Amino acid sequence: MSEPGFLSAPIPGGVQVCTAEFVALFQAAATSRVEAALSSGQALATLVRMIEAQGGNPRVADDYSLLPAAPARALFTASRSGVVTAMKAEAIGRASNALGAGRNAVGDAVDHAVGIMLKAAPGDQVQAGQPLLELHHRDARGLDAAMALCHQAVTIGDTAPAPRPKVLGEVR
Repeated sequence: MSEPGFLSAPIPGGVQVCTAEFVALFQAAATSRVEAALSSGQALATLVRMIEAQGGNPRVADDYSLLPAAPARALFTASRSGVVTAMKAEAIGRASNALGAGRNAVGDAVDHAVGIMLKAAPGDQVQAGQPLLELHHRDARGLDAAMALCHQAVTIGDTAPAPRPKVLGEVR
């Protein structure tokens, strides 16, 4: 059995260990590795290799103008002042799909130029009318449906959301 505040991890022999301190050390080590990969250029080099392996133009990593660009933009703005308390990823993904960034059926074309850029994040203080999402679209295709999904995705409240726990649960 786990005590509150502890994470249990099965280890051969049935021994159960892994304290909150271990989780904190693991998180610090992971953060350090990510920061090192970003600052050294290793992460960018890995991205370039991934792009090449998939038949893409690796120069896009250095020159974003080589990426396809949608001809039009629309802003989804804050309906009121307050704090962004939620941004539901599934609804934003469905909104992007409505713009043409994904398929609804096998064989549907994907428009690689359309999509959504986040301009705010949960916990951000925002003012009424401030852009929260930037929708990149082609000839307003799916724009109304995408905007409706964005309304479902974003919640603005009066106080910042409570911090989420680092460990959400345990799988046995």
